[in-house]
Amino acid sequence: MAKYTGKRVVVKPCGAWNDHTKYEMLSVVLDESTGDSYVARKEVPAGTRLNQTDYWALSSRYSQQYQNLSDQLTETLRAVRADNDETETAIRQNNTAMAQTIQQDNDAMAQTITQDNANTRTHVDETVAAALANLAEGRQEMNSAKDTLNARMDSIVGGATEETEVLDARVDVDDATHENLGAHI
Repeated sequence: MAKYTGKRVVVKPCGAWNDHTKYEMLSVVLDESTGDSYVARKEVPAGTRLNQTDYWALSSRYSQQYQNLSDQLTETLRAVRADNDETETAIRQNNTAMAQTIQQDNDAMAQTITQDNANTRTHVDETVAAALANLAEGRQEMNSAKDTLNARMDSIVGGATEETEVLDARVDVDDATHENLGAHI
């Protein structure tokens, strides 16, 4: 309800006029067909038309200023929507480009890792093969040295006297044979 407070009158805004609604005194309604506003002079029964001046008084006319304001708001809304659409498109394109770049980087990294693993595998295989070859060569040299030592020991044993001595200890590191162990020491 509208209020009278001292030397002021406070109106009650009621939105668009409806012919099925009953209005109180000082109610303000909008005529949607013209854009004009009306204030109720007294209690208004439902169905009372806005052109009945006993009940309604014109409070404001729709003007070109309101139209200009409406047009400006409409243009601003159009510009904001266009800007939002451009921004959304740019974001989508940026996300697509970023996703492609990330995928390319991932593919390149995977290829680099695969190549590095293959190189490491080749290096390990070559190193193991060289180590096995060196081991085989060392084994062959050891077997050859063993055969030489066995032959040498057999020859020492074959030429030994009946005296008990340590036969293989008579040979020193320079392959010189001493008469007995005591001479060697």
